[in-house]
Amino acid sequence: MSPDRFQEITSKYASLRIGVVGDFCLDRYLEIDPAKQETSIETGLPVHNVVNVRSQPGAAGTILNNLVALGIAEIYPVGFAGEDGEGFELRATLRNQRGVRLDHFWKTDQRRTFTYCKPLTRSLLEDRSTSDLCLLQAPGRGNRQTAGGVESFR
Repeated sequence: MSPDRFQEITSKYASLRIGVVGDFCLDRYLEIDPAKQETSIETGLPVHNVVNVRSQPGAAGTILNNLVALGIAEIYPVGFAGEDGEGFELRATLRNQRGVRLDHFWKTDQRRTFTYCKPLTRSLLEDRSTSDLCLLQAPGRGNRQTAGGVESFR
């Protein structure tokens, strides 16, 4: 593709209206500071202290996020979220993005909003020399935390 053709195509983004149909979820990132780890007196298990929480639309919402970043004029998510706190948060994260219209995004009491919680250790978030983010997961769930990051297993 020539640079002129690329410019011709991308210059139209600011005038497009696009609908995104699919399953929307809330991606919630929990930033954990390992220096603040304690041991629970009730269970004897490690307590991971959350120092920051970030949320953004996930699943079909990830496609929507990319369209916003490309500068699409109007984006219409077509889907639903539960009438719960996570649904409220998902609708707020959608509403706060440039060009997103919630005319076809409904709330329902028939389901809970799916939320994908992603605990991240703060030490790796601050160390930009590594490309790994340390995702903490329950044992036996596909990943194991190691000194060097996350090791996948089956």
